[in-house]
Amino acid sequence: MKQSGNYHFGAPTYAHMGQPDEHVPKLAKFLGILRQEIEENFGDWRKKPVNYEDLYYVAAQISDDDAGEFENPVILPFVREISPKVESQIKAEPWDIRRNWGVSVLARETVDYISDVVWASLCSKPSRLDHLRMVTGASRDGAITGVDIFTLNHDTVIEQVLREEGLKFIEGLGPQSGELRRWDPTLYDGEAEKVRLLKLHGSVDWFRIRQSEAKQITEFTATLGKTTDFPYLRDGDGRLLEAIARRPLILIGTFNKMLRYTSGVYADVFFRFYRDLEKANALVISGYGFGDKGVNSRIIEWVFGDTSRKVIIVDPCMDGLREQARQAISRAWLRLRNERRLIEIPHGVEETSWEEVRSFLTV
Repeated sequence: MKQSGNYHFGAPTYAHMGQPDEHVPKLAKFLGILRQEIEENFGDWRKKPVNYEDLYYVAAQISDDDAGEFENPVILPFVREISPKVESQIKAEPWDIRRNWGVSVLARETVDYISDVVWASLCSKPSRLDHLRMVTGASRDGAITGVDIFTLNHDTVIEQVLREEGLKFIEGLGPQSGELRRWDPTLYDGEAEKVRLLKLHGSVDWFRIRQSEAKQITEFTATLGKTTDFPYLRDGDGRLLEAIARRPLILIGTFNKMLRYTSGVYADVFFRFYRDLEKANALVISGYGFGDKGVNSRIIEWVFGDTSRKVIIVDPCMDGLREQARQAISRAWLRLRNERRLIEIPHGVEETSWEEVRSFLTV
């Protein structure tokens, strides 16, 4: 259901009056139309099924073009093509508040809908925190001078694991001030802590915040301790704050992500990803499907930039991972493996210890 601008799991707002949901059934039909178009475009050449990121990417292109954010000359012909299907399958119901359900409206609502579903799904309490002993082991290894954790995950599981284990780390957030911690990327530039966490695709608890005082408006990114009282946020001095968008800063989609890497908090994180990876001589990868072209490009540049660098991949389905990886990675895979610069550990991360990973660093 949709309430106060966000989508939530649960019964429709007016279910007690016997009124059906206005939004979600229409968005489900629209997603079905988009899925069909994507499947027809991919044909049989792509092995993996259409997922929510593919759907988000197409919906975001329509929405961004309509808003003038990223103009795309091929969007209008596509919209014209699918409009007859949309008009025949999706119509305003007598109880609807909105009367116009055109493609642009549906695309914009779909972007918000997927974002909110992802957000809500990733905020649930993890069932376990003992599965990342590979990460905690590296963090405790006295022979390792620095551990940079680059993650594409939006959830806060890694932070929870590190805190549970009593490990100090830098996550680019300043001290608590009222109900928030303000984003401060300069914290990564010091050497206060050995472990540093960089979330390349954002986080479920990062929000854009606006502070208005004496006709001066300041905008910044912050993480919130709780997100239920948006209208009543205050900083450490008691000043009222406003969440610019009532959904977190998380990157969803496929190729559209790269358009965001050059702005805001994402530019800060990616700058340090590019810079700090240069200092490393080994990269351990787990849980990544090699589908992000921006991240893939940096990995390839890094590993071929120095013959002493190694990539260690931890995954229980190694052949499937290589086959599904984007071409630039899959082409380099066998060459690097033959050169013993790509090491395969065919286990799940929960079955892999730091000692096993570490044994390959000196080979």
